[in-house]
Amino acid sequence: MSIRSRIILTILIAIVLAFVLPNFYYIGSVVLDYLDSIGYKSRTITLLFDNNMLHDSGRGKIWDHYLSNMNEKPILGWGLVGGWISAGLYPHNVIIEIFYSFGYFFGTILCIFLLLLFIKMFMQKNKVLRDLLFIFFSVSIPSLMVSGTFLGSINFWIFILLSVNNIKELSLQIFYKIKNLTKFNKKGIQNITINNSK
Repeated sequence: MSIRSRIILTILIAIVLAFVLPNFYYIGSVVLDYLDSIGYKSRTITLLFDNNMLHDSGRGKIWDHYLSNMNEKPILGWGLVGGWISAGLYPHNVIIEIFYSFGYFFGTILCIFLLLLFIKMFMQKNKVLRDLLFIFFSVSIPSLMVSGTFLGSINFWIFILLSVNNIKELSLQIFYKIKNLTKFNKKGIQNITINNSK
């Protein structure tokens, strides 16, 4: 991109922002009215345009409950679905849910495992698999940070299975490379032994 193109692009962005920012809530009300007229309701968009994006709908109290109860069984945790307030009042945060269910030790191991899967996703050389991993990660993990449970998230489990399958394939490739090297080394050692005995 040439310098002239960059300057023009910067000016255009500045003009758009100069119009949008002062009129943000008016534009938002127009968008909300239109969405309402076609029967579309979105809590997130409504909160964004009502200047109430950080409203937690009571999740803070739920998180406090689970965080305080987590210390009652810190080693092994409460188990899957153990100690939940009720069916709809699960932790609403995947990290809290993991530590609450599995305790500090196993929860830490699982969170490190998820972090490694996340990092591995960026190093994936197969573009199709990398794109699939990004898609299923993007539609599961961010939403699980504020709502839902990992037990009921199909997208989360697809992400895990694709990641684990990728690790399994990589492990098999490494295994076969090592196995082939071992065969080569044995033949090489045998040849040396035979040549020395002559």
